[in-house]
Amino acid sequence: MPEYDALIEDASAYEQVAFWGELSGLAPEAARDRAHEVLYFVGLDEARYRPVSGYSTGMRQRVKLAQALVHSPELIFLDEPTNGLDPDGRRRMLDLVLRVHAELGTGVILASHLLGDVERVADQLVILDQGQIKAAGSMAGLRKALARRVELRFLDPLDAAQEAALADLGIVLEARNGLYDLELREADSAGIFRWAESKGTTLIQVTPRHDRLDEVLIRALHPQTGA
Repeated sequence: MPEYDALIEDASAYEQVAFWGELSGLAPEAARDRAHEVLYFVGLDEARYRPVSGYSTGMRQRVKLAQALVHSPELIFLDEPTNGLDPDGRRRMLDLVLRVHAELGTGVILASHLLGDVERVADQLVILDQGQIKAAGSMAGLRKALARRVELRFLDPLDAAQEAALADLGIVLEARNGLYDLELREADSAGIFRWAESKGTTLIQVTPRHDRLDEVLIRALHPQTGA
């Protein structure tokens, strides 16, 4: 499913999806039957005979999804499927993406710059930069591997010198009631305990904080910054 469409404006969704089915190798009658099925699946059954020139952006995106599904592929590629959609249209499209996998058993590879969309539908993530893979794995696994934000609790209150020395570990985002919220320079929990021992204090708790996907992305693309 390409980001930008090349639909025939004066043809109906049904005609275009059936034609795409024939191009994909289906017999004409099978392509027509399958066009009805996938247009119903994407919610265009009542509008399927209308020319697409009168379709909204969301409807046009669903025509493209129907074209991608008409020949029952094992895997589909979706390039920016929510491009140009309003919030409700985005929600509907992402719901469809989830249903494609859950109900049809079709694998989905989705390319998107909208991290909210990725978080909503993806269970595996590949971060690319100029054609190079910077990180890959499950969403939870990448968050853990690239985790930098932690909350620290010490047995005794830190003195002024110890608090200042926390800068050795990273950036202190917040300090309250003996708890310290840090953005670590390196994802190294063992290093935190070594630091505590070297400063003559006892660390009793390290709690990883939930990283947003944009933070994971930045760390994967720019590991040297510690941001």
